[in-house]
Amino acid sequence: MKILLKVFSLSIFLPLFTSCASKTLILSAPAISMTDPPKKVANYVDGKPVTSRYCAGDKAISTTDSVVGMIDEVVMIAQRKSKSKYIKDASIYRESKFFGGNCLVLEGTSMN
Repeated sequence: MKILLKVFSLSIFLPLFTSCASKTLILSAPAISMTDPPKKVANYVDGKPVTSRYCAGDKAISTTDSVVGMIDEVVMIAQRKSKSKYIKDASIYRESKFFGGNCLVLEGTSMN
């Protein structure tokens, strides 16, 4: 009976904890970069789609001080991952989960 009760409890509560997440668009830009100043992005060639994620508490790669800009980090991760100068049609989402903290997710296209 105890095993049956445990299985029943898991089947009820596990979906509740894993599916409680929200994704909200917080920024959309035609082109974004952490490394290069604004230029005419028409001169660059589109690359592949890129997605990156940065969560509060992750190790920062764009700064060494204690103040971390989450948007800066998610853009820098995308640029390093795709080896690109710009991210075209960038959409940055805030992703909140019931358990697991807050994250930013960037979706876009690499440009070189």
